Amino acid sequence: MTDVIKDVEETFNLNENSRFNGFYKYSPIYPYSNEGLSILFSTLNLEEKDVLTVAGSGDQAFYAYHNGAKNVDLLDINVLSKYYYYFRMWVIKYLNVFYFDNLIDEEEKDYMNSKCNNIDKARSIINNNYSIKRETELFKYLLSQVEPTSEEEEMAYKYWKMVLNKSITMWRGGIGYFFRYILCRGDTNKKNNLSDLSVIKKQIFNNSFSFYNTDIYKSDFDIFKKYDVLFASNILEYATYRNEVNIFKNNVYNLLNDDGILVLSNVRDELHYVKRLLLKDLFTFEEDLPTYENISGFNIPAGNILRKK
Repeated sequence: MTDVIKDVEETFNLNENSRFNGFYKYSPIYPYSNEGLSILFSTLNLEEKDVLTVAGSGDQAFYAYHNGAKNVDLLDINVLSKYYYYFRMWVIKYLNVFYFDNLIDEEEKDYMNSKCNNIDKARSIINNNYSIKRETELFKYLLSQVEPTSEEEEMAYKYWKMVLNKSITMWRGGIGYFFRYILCRGDTNKKNNLSDLSVIKKQIFNNSFSFYNTDIYKSDFDIFKKYDVLFASNILEYATYRNEVNIFKNNVYNLLNDDGILVLSNVRDELHYVKRLLLKDLFTFEEDLPTYENISGFNIPAGNILRKK
């Protein structure tokens, strides 16, 4: 059973310095993916596929549904990514935008146009007074629309209600401050967006999902379901020892059906040649994907498509 009270307490143990730290059971989350997702998904046929993806920001799962996946399950060492995924689901279902701050951005434009013609002054008004307060109002409205359809969704709803109330008590900026300076990592850019949400909305209304709160680098990895496609994001870029690569390789191999596909994204451009050598006994590197501009402003390959031997 989910311990919502403990999860809320651990969330508020995070602080502004946590936003640039490593990855743990309770860590700040990525509000958006740093990957070139349109490229990663452009070469894959996900129709009627069972997909497992790193939860992260939720972007990978939503892109998978957008591209025809039958079912998408989530994997993440960070338990807070599950709550954030429910929040993203609700934003899509009830507000009809891909990101919560897309709505804020549109309102800011209207506000800026109506308040003054001096763009620097307008932005100052927005950053210091308007949007961070408006987010709390919009978040209250969002929660008022939520109708949980499962016990897990009910737990997520309770989590966000407690987070909202505590944020209002603790900070003048309320939930806006919480998102900006506590929950969300600082090393991220908004590189992806989807405007047509019709397929995603249909899929998340009609499908439940499994969330595995586990570390794919652990040798006692215990997910027994098999998948057609696994999106491992750029997890492999964080492997520091050969043994970690071997554990990762064996775990993802066992998660895939025969002839299954492993997708590795490239964010820091650190998928070293030695790692390719360590994977080649169990996987065939089918193709390197086209380039995109990464978070540091460099053009690098978006990732790799591998097939289980």
